[in-house]
Amino acid sequence: MARKSEQGQPTLRDLWFESAAYHQAGHGVMAVLLDISVAALEITPLGFGHGVQMGIAFADAVIAAPPPLEHSLLMLVASEPGEKLAPHYGHLAALHTDHRRPLPLTHVSKHDVKDGLRHASVAFRGWGLDWGTLRRSLTREVRGPAHLLFETPVNRAAVHRLAESLMTRHALTGPEVCAAALAGGPLMRFGSLEERFGSG
Repeated sequence: MARKSEQGQPTLRDLWFESAAYHQAGHGVMAVLLDISVAALEITPLGFGHGVQMGIAFADAVIAAPPPLEHSLLMLVASEPGEKLAPHYGHLAALHTDHRRPLPLTHVSKHDVKDGLRHASVAFRGWGLDWGTLRRSLTREVRGPAHLLFETPVNRAAVHRLAESLMTRHALTGPEVCAAALAGGPLMRFGSLEERFGSG
């Protein structure tokens, strides 16, 4: 959890750190959900005013044989629902709203979503889809399911556990990512979601 300043509010530096941990936890839990092997997950404070450096490394087998496009897109956008689970997400969002210039915070999930849109546009250029249609498709078929997965209690708890581990240790190996994500039992995967919410 983010520490409090003398006035009882979390410090800016700790908001960066918490946001980064939940951002990376979103990626990590989605990787476990999709059986994508992670080699390492880390967050490193860069000092006040410089935010936090984040990184995810994949196992050699994943690099040699990348996952299907839809899995790669889900991995990219998973940082968005992950960040929104951070205890002080509302405070962080308010800081962005209150400042005219963007703050150098770790709120980079929007960049992940844009990257996903760029990847999708390259892959589906031959379909002749216009940008607006592609954007709506990404929201419906990738961002929507990613958020839905993280609304289930077992998956939310996994994000919290993984983020707490990252805030404590700063770097985790692939097995440690899996252990933290699965400590509460099996995660709810897509098949289970389709049975619960319907497939259309």
